[in-house]
Amino acid sequence: PDLASATGLGGRGAVRAFEPPQTGGGYLLSEMAFRVGRARAGALRRLALGAGVVLPAALVLALPAPTGAGLAAAFHLIGAAAGRWLFFAEARHVVSGYFPERSIAAANR
Repeated sequence: PDLASATGLGGRGAVRAFEPPQTGGGYLLSEMAFRVGRARAGALRRLALGAGVVLPAALVLALPAPTGAGLAAAFHLIGAAAGRWLFFAEARHVVSGYFPERSIAAANR
């Protein structure tokens, strides 16, 4: 999504914001327009897969039942939390189309 599709004015030519919607940071920028770097996204994806699937399976197979199951559950929760956060961080929310890229970059510092 971009500003032209969000406003429905794309058929009239190039669409740009006259002024940004707000001058400072706020909830919309910090929660809905997050940018994740490629290196960080790759590391989080590996953490989610390793801690959420591979490590719990290895712990269940290698350790006795109560210990292995408890550790596997703990690591699975860590992996699931990392995967869930990455899913929402990489999402492209429509509200980010109203903000210029420099506002989004400044909000994520």
